Amino acid sequence: MLSYYTELVNKPISSPGTEILVTDNQYILLKPSINYLQEKQGVFSKPEYTIKNKDGEEIYKCKEKTKNMKNVKLISNLKDVSLLVIRDGTSSYMEICDGTNDKKIYATISTKNTIESEKYTINFYNQVSEKNETLYMNCDSTYRSCGIFYGKETDGSPLICKIIQMKSKSMFNNKTNYSIEIASGVDSLFMMGLAICLIEMKNLYQMDLMDD
Repeated sequence: MLSYYTELVNKPISSPGTEILVTDNQYILLKPSINYLQEKQGVFSKPEYTIKNKDGEEIYKCKEKTKNMKNVKLISNLKDVSLLVIRDGTSSYMEICDGTNDKKIYATISTKNTIESEKYTINFYNQVSEKNETLYMNCDSTYRSCGIFYGKETDGSPLICKIIQMKSKSMFNNKTNYSIEIASGVDSLFMMGLAICLIEMKNLYQMDLMDD
């Protein structure tokens, strides 16, 4: 029996049919894309991340900062304009907010864990359909992989994004690196935010292991 990680690695992405627009129209992909999230050494041991396109060009940065006495993750462009804020939710597990106005919540993430995998629901407003919609974020039990589905995976819904941890090229390198593969017709910036959420989920998972 294949592990869920292997299943996701081999599963192809597909377009959702209806465009998924959460942040801004400029981030809707006209064709599938693959990007890479790489961890780099941060200031005072705080992790920082960079997101690069398939050509190795940096397109986004992510840093941890303190806002209102809480640690949040900020995704910004290369001009240091804040695009997204990822933080603990007030009535949900996590929230993704507008980078310049964090009172504007783009999406809330709630958890529904099972024995086989870690499952989350993502509630958001789709500017194309003009409706509140739900994505399903299914991770393997150690958060090495994650599939984002436009509908329930068990119903055969489209896999619109998959985030896969890449194997380290060196046994001495323990930094986290992921590939982010996104289907056409999907808000790519929104998917980058979910990739950072996956990193945070994995960090919390590893902290729980240390406490056991």
